[in-house]
Amino acid sequence: MNKSYSLSVTFLVAANLVPILGVLFFDMSMFQIIFLYWCESGIIGFFSILKILIKTRPIFIGVFSSLFFTLHFGIFMFAHIFILLALFGDSIVNINFLSPFLFPIGVLFVSHFVSFISNFIVKGEYKQDKLSSNNLPPYRRIFIMQITIIFGGMIFSLFSTLFNTKVAGNIILILFKILIDVDAHLKSHNMNGLIVLSKQNKVDVL
Repeated sequence: MNKSYSLSVTFLVAANLVPILGVLFFDMSMFQIIFLYWCESGIIGFFSILKILIKTRPIFIGVFSSLFFTLHFGIFMFAHIFILLALFGDSIVNINFLSPFLFPIGVLFVSHFVSFISNFIVKGEYKQDKLSSNNLPPYRRIFIMQITIIFGGMIFSLFSTLFNTKVAGNIILILFKILIDVDAHLKSHNMNGLIVLSKQNKVDVL
């Protein structure tokens, strides 16, 4: 793994470990953790918009494409939060969202910013002729991550209820999400690296 990938993965893992502090010291609930990862989907969408604007030429097509992406991604985000509320919404009564949320969201934003700079800019993923389906739109990564979180949340919520170990269940959910997220991150950027390498060496990637 080269330095740019190693740096982005390190920040990714570190940022995803922060919610464990929220569970241990701020009594973050299952819904708060899931809502935090919903917010992370919005962060991924934000950097996807930047990638569209940087990559797409002429610039007016890039602006139009980014607006179109913002529209359908916004619809996706609204539909997604409705699903989360339907599944876990009965647990949001008297929850303080701000105090345990601001720092984890900030750290997740920094993690995706580091990945954006180190991989898309420094490593030169923006030089590809076309935006890879592994980068844009980000639905594949988000879909896998969020389906994992939803089903994981249901399983670990049941586990926590049966064994009265909510803290352990929440921490297991966070660790499970980290494994899925790192795997998706590596697959996406490793494939991009192969595409760039094949163009430099004029070799087809099968």
